[in-house]
Amino acid sequence: MASTPHESPPTRTDTLPVETNGTYVPLIQCQYCLRTKAEVATLSKCAGCRIELYCSKECQKKAWPTHKVKCKLNQKARKAGNEPPAGDRAERLGAFTKAHGHALAEAGLRALEVGIHPENVQELILALTVRERSSTQLERSYYVTGAEVVPFEIFGEKTASDLRAQLKAIDAHRDKKVSDGAFIVTLSDLQHGIVNVSPTMYSASVTYDKPMPWKEWLIDHMNGDIPS
Repeated sequence: MASTPHESPPTRTDTLPVETNGTYVPLIQCQYCLRTKAEVATLSKCAGCRIELYCSKECQKKAWPTHKVKCKLNQKARKAGNEPPAGDRAERLGAFTKAHGHALAEAGLRALEVGIHPENVQELILALTVRERSSTQLERSYYVTGAEVVPFEIFGEKTASDLRAQLKAIDAHRDKKVSDGAFIVTLSDLQHGIVNVSPTMYSASVTYDKPMPWKEWLIDHMNGDIPS
């Protein structure tokens, strides 16, 4: 039986790199090998989504099995929107997602009821909608306006198939001593036509064997003291 460690999600302890003035900054790095901009001569954007950065064609090729879903979603969003999503804005949303990684992982375990129905990770997504906010702190640069559990098919049959393939690829390469699988979390900035698809790893040792509250805590946690 899966353990039930606590009723309330744990407090986040991770932080982003900070400058001397205390403002949060995104970590600019290759999305495959994770080498930073300071370590390589150049980082080039994916020609498809114009968002993800890679230090070489080799890294981009190796990353494609897990990047293609996000790439296609952002290309669709660009075509549907009135303006192309700016690369720095997409990077900001990605960094915001990473900053709240612990909260999203905890909420995802609860929302998808992974401990009760582990098969849900292949069918359901934790989907958030966000609105850009003015803040010097990256963790507070977006305001969460909604959070729902939705089926993969909300993005269409083809994308649903790609998402399942992405999870399969992640499962094939994950460290089985560290995690037991992954589920999908998406953050959508509808105003600017940007979707951040974030595969999130989980451990069965911290799942729950009964339904647990999640939505109100997640939204309050991510919004902090920013007024709606």
